[in-house]
Amino acid sequence: MDIKQYPMPMTYSELEAAVSKIEYRPEWKISVFQDPHEGPKLRVVAKVIDGYHPDKLIDLGISSRIPDIIENEDQLYRWILWRLLEIEAHECREYFRVNGKLFRDPHDPIEPV
Repeated sequence: MDIKQYPMPMTYSELEAAVSKIEYRPEWKISVFQDPHEGPKLRVVAKVIDGYHPDKLIDLGISSRIPDIIENEDQLYRWILWRLLEIEAHECREYFRVNGKLFRDPHDPIEPV
């Protein structure tokens, strides 16, 4: 099979242009950067309330490697939406308590069943 028949991933400039079109929560910044070792990464930066100390804000900074299999904007946006949902689920779990105790602490290395 000729390599030209395989779909090509988006270029860094295509990723950058696509991500620049995204709007999300106020005060949240979504960008891409080129990691010299791992290739293109998504960067999500925000100030959020600390679920463990609700009187404090913390800086959230998450970098995620963009999969090589992403070929177009639609696939990229679907992946970014999935990634944001994962981030939101983590933040949600820092707040969800039963009888004053975290139900599923996202920072607990071994979650109770």
